[in-house]
Amino acid sequence: MDGYCPMDSVTISANNGFASYLWSNGDAAQTTTIKTNGTYTVTVTDANGCKTQSSKIITQYTPPDAFISGTLSFCDGGSSTSLDAGLGYQSYAWSTGATGHSITVTDTGSYSVMVTDFHGCTDTASVKVTLDGAFTSNSRSYFRSFVWHVQFVLTRDLLHR
Repeated sequence: MDGYCPMDSVTISANNGFASYLWSNGDAAQTTTIKTNGTYTVTVTDANGCKTQSSKIITQYTPPDAFISGTLSFCDGGSSTSLDAGLGYQSYAWSTGATGHSITVTDTGSYSVMVTDFHGCTDTASVKVTLDGAFTSNSRSYFRSFVWHVQFVLTRDLLHR
């Protein structure tokens, strides 16, 4: 079974050397380009007027569903986070130039990955990695700091002496 990726097409061909070709989609050439699922039949006629037919099933492949998982923020000062596009694809192309299924990032910003399945179909996902506690105001970044106060209170259980 032959197929094509979404938003794509596939060209199928009959053997050469016939006087005429007629495809079930109306094309009258040795090749035809397919953009929809179905069974396509070609009727070929030789120089003596003899005819024969052949059919091929064409399917649109299920597209890959790219995603990026991981913590999308990290603390300032030498921290990092890992982004993962999952296993099972033929290839990975990250915006950083990496080609594995996961990357470690130490800078904030947008990251994307294009995954390719074994049919050659692709999909892309993007995420934005930020600093924990960061907010933007007037095009400047500010960082909130939190101070935790912990107080221990010593109590006595007067009922159980």
